[in-house]
Amino acid sequence: MIDIEKFKAHWETPAKIAVWITTLVGLFLLPPPSLWHSTSAMAATSNPEQWLRLGQFLVAIVVGLFFLRPGDGADKNRWRALAIGGAVLGVALFVAIQFLTPAWACGYIDEAVIKGSVLSQDAASWAKQGADCARLIGLAAGETKEIWPEGELVQRFVMLAGIYTLTMLAFTVAALATIQFARAGQSEQGK
Repeated sequence: MIDIEKFKAHWETPAKIAVWITTLVGLFLLPPPSLWHSTSAMAATSNPEQWLRLGQFLVAIVVGLFFLRPGDGADKNRWRALAIGGAVLGVALFVAIQFLTPAWACGYIDEAVIKGSVLSQDAASWAKQGADCARLIGLAAGETKEIWPEGELVQRFVMLAGIYTLTMLAFTVAALATIQFARAGQSEQGK
């Protein structure tokens, strides 16, 4: 049987660090746009808050795994490579999000909503009359799947959400590997 108090004591520090790291990374990394407009019946499936919570959960796991295995002097080069690799991957993914989000989303009533590239027949006629993305969504009463194929919208959302989650993890690995690198250096000095 699991002793809840020991479990809580063991994960309290990693959970606090995870919240701190995700808050720090969240200062510049925005969650993916909504898959559906918030009045849609499908809006609950793409709540950006859920992605933040998923990111915090995954970061807590990574923090726990890194903090449960202390570094030593012999691991210094491995931690350095992991920190650099995590940072490079995080930056590359961050740049990908910066390019894909404006291409795959548009603003509609104070939120970013995923858009597609293939218009339905009605949407194509509206677009010919000069309707922009936000106006198209308005004409469809917020139902983006009436404008673009639902499969395309879901695919783009899953890709952006996946890139977002991987970006969060890459930056977390970089931060934790940097801490472990510093700890490995301290253990070398103590010898």
